[in-house]
Amino acid sequence: INLLDSLEYLNVSNNRLSEISANILSFNNLKTLILSNNQINDISFDYSFQNFPNLITLDLGTNKIQIFPLKFYLICPLLSNLNLENNDIRIIPSDIAVLCLNKLSLQGNPIKHIRSN
Repeated sequence: INLLDSLEYLNVSNNRLSEISANILSFNNLKTLILSNNQINDISFDYSFQNFPNLITLDLGTNKIQIFPLKFYLICPLLSNLNLENNDIRIIPSDIAVLCLNKLSLQGNPIKHIRSN
């Protein structure tokens, strides 16, 4: 048994990550993942987050993300805290309510439009 198999909290903030490493993807028991203050600009939902069924808190603040990651509710069903502050998100999609979040932080983004149904 790998000692890291039970890892529930991982903080890799303040690095120069431009993508989510395959090593991080092996920690499928994570409940909190902090990736803030990096260089991440794209989140591939089908690949990156499919291994996190227990993820509750995801911090992607202060990166270079441009597209609001709406599909998290399909891949991370327990996600309740999402930090996307200080990125480059310009449009908030109309179906944001499907995320069922307790906390969503979007401050510091150049939001120009909030779509409505």
